[in-house]
Amino acid sequence: MKYIKGNLLNVKTGIIAHGCNRSMGFGSGVALAIKNKYPVVRECFMLENPAPRLGSIRPIWINKDLAVINCYTQESYGRIPGKVYASEEAILKSLSEVANFAKIGNQKQINIPKIGCGLGGLDWEDVKLILLAIELKYNVEFMVYEL
Repeated sequence: MKYIKGNLLNVKTGIIAHGCNRSMGFGSGVALAIKNKYPVVRECFMLENPAPRLGSIRPIWINKDLAVINCYTQESYGRIPGKVYASEEAILKSLSEVANFAKIGNQKQINIPKIGCGLGGLDWEDVKLILLAIELKYNVEFMVYEL
């Protein structure tokens, strides 16, 4: 796992994976930034009816070199201090699927924000343990972007 100071959306090739909720949002955080830069990602999300199950993923190819992957890591969203919206189990399932997707495409790196933290409400130290287990199992490396 590597930490990178910078904007996740400056990644031009490979895989960008991010967490999103099942309630058709994309109204804040990383999801909003993705919607603004790559509107097709939200457009594909809006076509999903019903919303995909928690823990699933939806890869969207931006071009032949870059895929953005929606990871359904939480049911809903909110801003209640101390409330947890993201699910550790859903992060494990979805990022394991992303790692498998990467492996099939001969990709070794997966670019992510601190998924499930921030608006998701999870503690990064807990999420980091999940990511380390996925890295070992699938032989991939998470590139964690922080502004």
